[in-house]
Amino acid sequence: MPPRRAIGERLRRAKSLSARREVAMDWAANWYADHLDTLHKLERALGAGDIPTAGRYCGQLKALHDKAMGALPRVIEALADEDVA
Repeated sequence: MPPRRAIGERLRRAKSLSARREVAMDWAANWYADHLDTLHKLERALGAGDIPTAGRYCGQLKALHDKAMGALPRVIEALADEDVA
């Protein structure tokens, strides 16, 4: 499966405001699912006392958070811009 396109690129390709909204909602749902999955893995690692694995999942959570928070302003800007080509 090819890698997912960046949210900025997906928003630029959207030809209408409703398409942008759909892309943004899909992006948010994917981020939430990835976040929850990583949290569950972290909980399992901690429950098993596997601190190195738990540390790795903490790093993954930080990376997910940083990536989403970095993209969020661009998503909001794209949704606020009614000038769709």
